[in-house]
Amino acid sequence: KSYVRATFSSALQDLTAIGDFDLTQQGPSGSGNVPLFRFFDSSSKRLVSLYRQNVSSGTSSTIYVNYGGTYYPTSGKLTLGSWATLGIHLIFNGAASTVTISLNGSQIYSTTSANLGTAGISTIQIGNETAAQQFTALVDNVSVQTGTAATTPPTNTSPPTISGTPQSGQTLNASPGTWNGSQPINYAYQWQRCDTNGNNCTPISGATGPSYPLTGSDVGATLDVVVTASNTAGSSTATSTATAVIQPGSLPPNIVALWHMDETSGTTMYDSAGNHNGTLYKVQTGLAGWSGSAYGFNGASSYASVPSSPELNPGSANITMTIHLKTTGTPPPPPADWDIFRKGLYTSVGGEYKMEFQQSGQASCGFEGSGGYAEIQGGPALNDGNWHTIACAKTATQIQLIVDGTLVASKNATIGTIAPSDPVVIGARPGSDWYQGQLDEASIQIG
Repeated sequence: KSYVRATFSSALQDLTAIGDFDLTQQGPSGSGNVPLFRFFDSSSKRLVSLYRQNVSSGTSSTIYVNYGGTYYPTSGKLTLGSWATLGIHLIFNGAASTVTISLNGSQIYSTTSANLGTAGISTIQIGNETAAQQFTALVDNVSVQTGTAATTPPTNTSPPTISGTPQSGQTLNASPGTWNGSQPINYAYQWQRCDTNGNNCTPISGATGPSYPLTGSDVGATLDVVVTASNTAGSSTATSTATAVIQPGSLPPNIVALWHMDETSGTTMYDSAGNHNGTLYKVQTGLAGWSGSAYGFNGASSYASVPSSPELNPGSANITMTIHLKTTGTPPPPPADWDIFRKGLYTSVGGEYKMEFQQSGQASCGFEGSGGYAEIQGGPALNDGNWHTIACAKTATQIQLIVDGTLVASKNATIGTIAPSDPVVIGARPGSDWYQGQLDEASIQIG
């Protein structure tokens, strides 16, 4: 159980509660659910509950409201790993009470014939007061006020802007611009690829964060970003000015291996930065990729293996391994997981470095060397069917996890020397922990 409560000095007969929720993990399906808002009278009797029902498959599920001992489905759904703004308005008037619920500014449930009694609300709660359901939820920007919230939709007063060097290999960053309207205002991003004049723009699949790493696919084009601002009153969009034409870039320094995964046939995974070609085992080639083509992994027998080489061992130097993934699957519960990228095992002489995918949908990084072992996990759930970029890095004093250009987890650690004689394996731990989904553009940078 985990919850936060606020008790009012006197019972409220007319109130509106608004909050931002990001559910990153649900419990078992069936009767289980993730409680969002709960409302109690002065005797701690639960009067109204707003929750999301758990599901056995997929990431989207219906929002329900419970009052008078009966649950009612709304027309809204919450998706794991995505922020959403929920609002609920309650008026206590016996059998003619009002319940109105909104999701991202749109009404998803309304009735004026709820029997809520006349006691009113004395306590509001976020989360669950009983140890009954398993869930992980992030909550932000919660407000409660008496009466109907007087809100105005967002209006843009200064357009979004883009900063960064327009060159392949660099990262662009978007600022949402300036907006008027009732707070809180949430921002969503969609990067677009345009012609050299900034016209004929088309959305880039998976490019929905405030940062965008430029690739060879962007060379010769311009980019803009569309920002959608939303609150409980509605939403509005604004578009930035397009960038300059994206220029070619060079490989980052100290790249010792770069597998573009652009092969459309055969069983060889070619290294474009060195001589570290790998072998494909039951991997599907030629799929639409993050850049060019990508590989598909079946979750049961697919993997790529690259023979060991001293060049692929960092020793005591810094190392960064990077890959792009796209999946809608969910790994088994811990201690099992999916292995995305690894060299060595925990039991290997010389240690290991690895990138894994956990049941929560989050990525994790692990490093073991002569100085010990350290592991980190964090960031959003990535099994949403969009392309995501993951990087695991080790320095002399720290390990880091970067997702879609944002540092999501770090830990001070002195790993020491890493030099296993095992091959580099992508898409599995040898013989187990099979990844299911697509992978593209894997690299190892040392130094």
